[in-house]
This record gives sequence, C-alpha cells and structure tokens, in this order.
Amino acid sequence: MFCLALLGILSLVRYFDWMPPLAYSSFWDDPQTNILQLFWPIFAIGLLGGLWAALEMRSREDSSTMVILARALGLILRHGGMLLSAIILLEIIFLVPGMGRLLVKASFQLDVPVVSASAAVFIWLALWSRFLGNLLLAVVDREPTTRPESTGGAINGHGLLIGGGIAIGVLLLLLLLPFVASQDPLMTNRSEVLAGPGGAHWLGTDPIGRDIFSRVLHGGRAAALIALPMGLLAILVGVPMVVARVLLDRAGKSALLYGIEGALEGIVAVPWLVIGILIQVSIGAGWPFLALAVILVPRALRVGWTLGAGETLQLPQLAPMALRLGALFLAAALVMSSALGLLGLGIPLSAADLGGMLSIGSGSIAAVAPWVVIFPGLVLTLVAAIWLVVATRVRTRPGPEYRPVGWAHIMS
Repeated sequence: MFCLALLGILSLVRYFDWMPPLAYSSFWDDPQTNILQLFWPIFAIGLLGGLWAALEMRSREDSSTMVILARALGLILRHGGMLLSAIILLEIIFLVPGMGRLLVKASFQLDVPVVSASAAVFIWLALWSRFLGNLLLAVVDREPTTRPESTGGAINGHGLLIGGGIAIGVLLLLLLLPFVASQDPLMTNRSEVLAGPGGAHWLGTDPIGRDIFSRVLHGGRAAALIALPMGLLAILVGVPMVVARVLLDRAGKSALLYGIEGALEGIVAVPWLVIGILIQVSIGAGWPFLALAVILVPRALRVGWTLGAGETLQLPQLAPMALRLGALFLAAALVMSSALGLLGLGIPLSAADLGGMLSIGSGSIAAVAPWVVIFPGLVLTLVAAIWLVVATRVRTRPGPEYRPVGWAHIMS
C-alpha cells in the first residue's frame, strides 16, 4: 500500500504536473486544498478495500444486487484491521494529521498515555469492525466465509520442486547480490546529492549522496535476513496446527473447533501495525524480530488451522502446506518489516533498509528525484509478489471446489 501511495505521487508529478499539498489545511479554512490533500489517501483506501472484497467475493447466480453489496460491505468490515494499518501508513506518507500520526509521534516521544489511548482506539475499532463484518456475512451467506483464490492446477512433485526452487532462489539472490555492489551503502558524498541514474551510480543517489544501487542490494539482504527466520517459524508453528485441526475434525469436537477458531479470529483482528509500533517502541527500534514474531505467530496458527480444514493428513500433503506457509510468511515479513522501516521503527541506521529508503524518498523529494523511491519500491513489490505467486499456486489437493487460504489470512 505505501509503495503504491508513493508511486501514485510520482505519477501525479511526472505525468500531470500536480503534487498533492503537503501542508495540511482545515476544510473550514481552505476547502479546496483540504479536498486535494485527502483525495488520494481516500482513493487508496477505497481501492484497497474494494480489491480485497472483489478477491474474496463468491459468485452466485441467485444473488441480488443488495445481497452482493451487503456481502462486499461485510468483507470490507471484516478486514478493518488491515485497513486501519494502511490508514496509519497513508497518514505518514501524505502528512495527514490523524490518529495514526498521533500514535507514531507519541510513540517516539514515549508519551505513554497518548500511545495507550490511541492504540486502544485502533484495537476497539478493529474488533468491532471484525464482529460487524462477520455478523453481516453470516446473515447474508449463512455459511462460513473462506477466501476463494485461484484454483490453478493440482501440484505434483515437479511443481513442488519448481515452486520451492523459485522461493529459495529469490531468497539466495537477496542474500548474495550485495557482494557485487561496488560502493559502500552507508558512505555519503555531499558533492553528488540526488544524482540521477547513470555513470558511477547506476540507480542514482539519495539526499545525502549514498549510492542507491548498493543500498537496494544491501536492503534486500537485510529484508531476507528478517524474512527467512519468520518463514521458518511459520512452518514450525503452522504445520502442527494443520495436524491438530485434522485430528479434531476426525474426533468431531465441534464446540472446541468453534472456540479455537473464534479465539484466533479475535487475536488476528488487532491491527498488525499497531502491535509492531508498540513492541518496537517498548524495546527500542532495531531488528524487528520480536515484533514480527508476535504479529506472525498467531497468523501462522490461523493459516495452519484453515489449511487443515477438510484435509486427510496424508504425508504428501504436508510438503506443499509447508511450502505455502513459508512463501506466504516470507512475503508478509518482508512487507511488515518495510512498513516499520517506513515509520522509522525498522532495522538500525547502520544497515540499509528498503522501508527506510521509501521513508527518505517520500514527500517533496519524490518530485525532485523519483528514483529514490522507485527502485526500492520495485524491489520490495517484485520480491513480495514472486513469493505470493508461488504460495497461491501451491495446492494440497486437486478439485474445483478447493479454496486455498492466503494473503487475507495474514494481513487481516
């Protein structure tokens, strides 16, 4: 979302010669400026919610227009925690004063009362949004809601090897490519500030003269070092949850099944970015392993629980399940760690960070030197997309009715 927001600013500047107002103006003082500033954040949130609802909508021949609209509203409400996390990021990018900016600012100032109150408001809104969304979907659909992703083809041994090879290959590239970087990613050069791509700097330089090519490569390695343990952790947590779900299904423990599912739904409804901010501020900004573990472990439990529904627990099914969990959570850890970096709560300043690079390039700098944002944003988006494609093509069993879980079960 924050990559799309920053790239949206660049499109406005480069092709329409229009820069969103960066100084907030009240609607009552300057209505036109206020509308211009809020238009793109609102558009981005609407686009995100609409796309998410469209991906999860089930097509039914007997559905009326009102039923379709009610189902779409229920899906959007159900993912309120994800939308609230996106709102925090958009407030930072577009410099919009709101509860998200208040939470981040108070976190840096260690203002405990304001942080506690702001976080409580976000959590309260997310829980109520989740409850109302599930209630509306239960009334409209009268059956459990599951995300209908691409069915694709049934995975075989060769497909499993190809998918695993792609996921691991991208990971190895991120880890090894920094060795070809010819310049120090931390070295500044005041005489080459915001130099364009070309010459000694293939991708240009940032506002203090650091080589972006070297920083992108080292930032990718830092992201891989964060994503790898999170992917392994997801496998270690999620696969046993698959087994537990299958065994409980066989035993017919319906009350226990509903209890566990309800508890997982409540835990993952809390906006993940709020959790990350609170943990990073509490322990001091640095490598966000603890914050990501706290965010992702409940989601790995939920994904494993959902993957186990209707399975027969045959050994050949566990390998694609493990690959799916690993690829999904590699992408999730990459995106979430970069989001924390955008807020200034990512990895230490002594290491290059893709999210930190996007933070430096946001605002007016993107209009002057768009390459500061474009290249780290492209790397982040491309790597996450590759891992997600691998994950969404992995299936544990064939059949047109199979609906594998995915991104929706992690981000919201």
